[in-house]
Formats: sequence, C-alpha cells, structure tokens
Amino acid sequence: MPIHAIRYDIRRDRDGWTVYDVRSGAIAVIDDVLQVGLAMDEADAVADALGTECPSAGLAGLIPRFAWFQAPARP
Repeated sequence: MPIHAIRYDIRRDRDGWTVYDVRSGAIAVIDDVLQVGLAMDEADAVADALGTECPSAGLAGLIPRFAWFQAPARP
C-alpha cells in the first residue's frame, strides 16, 4: 500500500498508543471515545479497520476481543 493511501496511523502517547488521522492529525474517535492509551496491537487493529472502505465491518471483529471498544475511555 502506498504511504499516501494510509489514512489512520498510530503514535506513542504517555499511556500507550493513539490512533490518529494522518491527513489532519486529529485523534480518531469511535462512538464518542477518543482512541488513546491503547495497547499497540489494539491501536494497530483500529487504525487498520478505520482505513478500510467499510470501517464498521473491520471493527466488528474487534468488539468481543477488546473490552476498550465497549467501555468509555478514562482520561
């Protein structure tokens, strides 16, 4: 995949990893929850799923695996 085709990526934050939009720099939000402080594998999976043409299909498989998707993030 060419680098310009990547829409979401991850970066280290003080509590783990953050998923962000590479075009705007904005932190990704799913169901009003900022995608910050995640484990690296969780953040990578979210970034990959958000980067697909149909993100809800990609995120559907994550719901039972990652509890963070169901509970609001804590600051």
